[in-house]
Amino acid sequence: MDLHFGARGIQGWPQIMIQVYLVDSNGRRVLYGYGSSILPITAGYEEVEIGTWRPADQSIRGRLKSYLLDSSPELAEPETIISSATQQRQQLAAEAMGYVKIKLYTVLRNFKKYGIET
Repeated sequence: MDLHFGARGIQGWPQIMIQVYLVDSNGRRVLYGYGSSILPITAGYEEVEIGTWRPADQSIRGRLKSYLLDSSPELAEPETIISSATQQRQQLAAEAMGYVKIKLYTVLRNFKKYGIET
């Protein structure tokens, strides 16, 4: 995958958000987890481990539904996990689901031209 991002400063630096799904024994797509990370701000190769999590239903009814249907709750607006609304994220009950490792090559161009120091 080859992606290009533009930034005129460190504030608002590009982030990556992932959603991990699996296909269950019935052929259904089931959420496994969400994760996000800020992309590296230095040039070169870097391996980034993104911690994944999924919402956990705290009610007995919700847990029973998840168990019987072999599913988990999903966020109505997944992009909230990378927004600055950390207060909303802190209110979510979640369970850790492991890590996704991505390998990145970062190229920085024209940073000095715009007065950005890394």
